[in-house]
Amino acid sequence: VMAYHNKANATENLNGNPGLGIPAHDFVTYIYGTGGGTSTANLTDAKYYRGGQQAAGTLVAHVVYAYDTNDNITSIERTS
Repeated sequence: VMAYHNKANATENLNGNPGLGIPAHDFVTYIYGTGGGTSTANLTDAKYYRGGQQAAGTLVAHVVYAYDTNDNITSIERTS
């Protein structure tokens, strides 16, 4: 039996994506940059919105990526 949490975007309510617990979303923004290495092609930030694009939608998840100086990924963290 799964517990019900009265928060629409809580990771505990998610059945389909157990990893980072990204809930259902309609729009994603990506930011690329060095992230610690030298490649500007590194994905450093992803924000997931429900209900529309950015200002019109609700931010449901924010994931930050970090890299070492050789452009190897060192961490992936969901910050919200």
